[in-house]
Amino acid sequence: IPPPPLRTTAAADTLGRGVSSPTPGPTAARHTLVRAGANRLLRVAVERGPVSWQRAAASSPGSDLAFLQVRRGQATLHVAGASAVLERGHQALIDTDTPFRLELDSDSDLLTLRFARESVGLGAVRLSRVVNAPLRRDLPDATVVAGYLDALGAHIDELDDLTRHRYVRAARELVEALLQSAAPPTSLHEDLRERIDRFIEENLSDPQLAPERIAAAHFISVRQLHALFRDQGLTVGALVRARRLERCHDELSDPASAHLPVATIAARHGLIDAAQFSRMFRRQFGVAPSAVRRRAGGQ
Repeated sequence: IPPPPLRTTAAADTLGRGVSSPTPGPTAARHTLVRAGANRLLRVAVERGPVSWQRAAASSPGSDLAFLQVRRGQATLHVAGASAVLERGHQALIDTDTPFRLELDSDSDLLTLRFARESVGLGAVRLSRVVNAPLRRDLPDATVVAGYLDALGAHIDELDDLTRHRYVRAARELVEALLQSAAPPTSLHEDLRERIDRFIEENLSDPQLAPERIAAAHFISVRQLHALFRDQGLTVGALVRARRLERCHDELSDPASAHLPVATIAARHGLIDAAQFSRMFRRQFGVAPSAVRRRAGGQ
């Protein structure tokens, strides 16, 4: 079964709110959209173009990033006052709230991966070095990611839903590793922040993970800890909670976890109060945990 014709709603699902398609004249393009938890992977194959999307004005603040990779042909990205031509294997990162214009030529193929910025573990300063611009191509990580995404794009329509979900989550982890390499720490402050981010990720399953424990593990005060994360836009406690909820969303969206009770999934990610978990989940994602499970085919 061939992928369905391209719809603007599919682009908005990965590139953010307020996206429109001012493409003039007839076009021929198809897409495959995979929702894997809080992640979105969109493959667009353009037969007859150009196809374009744009966001004319900044939307309300959000928390997501979109990673772009050209698999075939050529695309032109206009963002942050600059323009860049992207060819096969070229990659770029954009903020899903920033005004942009993206144009795809005829006979082109583009992959877009959307994910939460908190999962990257980069502060505002480090993130500013790589966002809304093409990424360096001379990094070994870029070559690894390019090869993986190229193969995933080539076979995405042949995979079952469970396998798609797993490969999309793996893609997100590879892209996060690439961004860490593309924007390495340049100060002791940034190095400490990276180590703390890694500590948080490795201990999300511990219900006792709290600012006091995180600070003690790194021989700093709680006040110093909060100062390190001031540019994140979230308190340390809120960041831990958001990352736990994202992991729960990922697992609830995974058909392989359909046999697990919702409360069990929450507890394995450090959220042991079932009623509180349900309220926090709905607040972050706008739907109940049970609704996410039903969409994934669970009961």
